[in-house]
Amino acid sequence: MQQRLAWRLLTSLLIAWTVCTADTVVLRSGYRLSVQGHEASNGKIRLLMPNGGWIAVLEADVDRIEPDPPQPHAKPPVASSNAASDESDALESAITRFSAEAGLPPGLVRAIVWAESDFQQGAVSPKGAIGLMQLMPETAAELGVNPRDSEQNLQGGTAYLRQMLDRFEGDPEQLLKALAAYNAGPGQVARHGGVPPFPETAAYVRRVLRRYLADGKNPPHRSAEQAPPADRDPGTPPED
Repeated sequence: MQQRLAWRLLTSLLIAWTVCTADTVVLRSGYRLSVQGHEASNGKIRLLMPNGGWIAVLEADVDRIEPDPPQPHAKPPVASSNAASDESDALESAITRFSAEAGLPPGLVRAIVWAESDFQQGAVSPKGAIGLMQLMPETAAELGVNPRDSEQNLQGGTAYLRQMLDRFEGDPEQLLKALAAYNAGPGQVARHGGVPPFPETAAYVRRVLRRYLADGKNPPHRSAEQAPPADRDPGTPPED
């Protein structure tokens, strides 16, 4: 049984070899899997492969999950065609505009858009989060935006991030807690008194901070030095 599982995992790894991915899952057997995302539930971890398929493995078979380092450039990738270039420019303009409206650094919003959807408005998570900033339908409804519209998605996402930052205003870990709340929900942050001990959330916070600080225009933030390591005990999966 374990041998068949190992072959299936190895086959998926070979298929995904040339695809840009987000994290690396290291199994206790020594195999390393590049994945687009993962979620833990009932003693298992479901891995989203770059080819779009899902693989479920036992938590006990996973040694660790390593977030990949950010790309050297913070801007969305620009295609060679004029249409793709215009679309990228429009996205960058929207990010700048809604960041200003919410009083946020554009680089921080850009980092979250990258971590959430890789700048893809059509992205939908297994839990139902929608669009560039991966808004849950109920959150979008509370914010009064249509998450399937790219501009409204950005408007809602920046407004929600502003709410999370305001919630922890004056806290020395304001940025860390706000990012964790954006990923796992403010209730989980309040329950744990800080970044929840979920590997997905810890990896998410670190990825966003790395991407944000990779932009030379962004000054180092003291919270970045306190970014949590990925914990091996997944506990309760994030709300979002």
